[in-house]
Amino acid sequence: MNTSSKKLIILSVFLVFLMLITIISIYKQKNNREKITNEIPTYLQLSQYGKKATELNEPNICNQVLIRLLWNDLEKFTQLYYKDYLDINPIISDYDTQVKNIVHEKGNYVITFIVNPYIGPHLYFAEDEVVLSISRDVKPILKEYSHIKILELPNHYKHHLKKPLIK
Repeated sequence: MNTSSKKLIILSVFLVFLMLITIISIYKQKNNREKITNEIPTYLQLSQYGKKATELNEPNICNQVLIRLLWNDLEKFTQLYYKDYLDINPIISDYDTQVKNIVHEKGNYVITFIVNPYIGPHLYFAEDEVVLSISRDVKPILKEYSHIKILELPNHYKHHLKKPLIK
């Protein structure tokens, strides 16, 4: 079994697990089968922006698993985006990355992440939104990379900027 097949199986099982957790949560909250059928959202809202990774609720654990599964791709896309702006590779960490939402679109899963890239000793310079499309072959494709907020680097790290970051 090749790596792509393994990733596909893992991601499929994980997404089924997420859907089950979401449905169970809705059922517990509403406790009424008719309301559940009428109120199931068209996408899974997995976390609220700003929640910390240390809050151990069911959806957040699933978020962390999803972030770990797609970690290499998130870091690769972040570094590719900033290669024209910085002379060093930025770093992102799992505890500063959130899953904003997941949408099922034309057979693919579109997952929106919030990442906080930094350089040096955790000198954050931006807060970004990364949108990945996951196809059936589990190959993440970057759909969009955008800034939510740009922060100023300290003077002793500004020499790493090739050109100014713009929103």
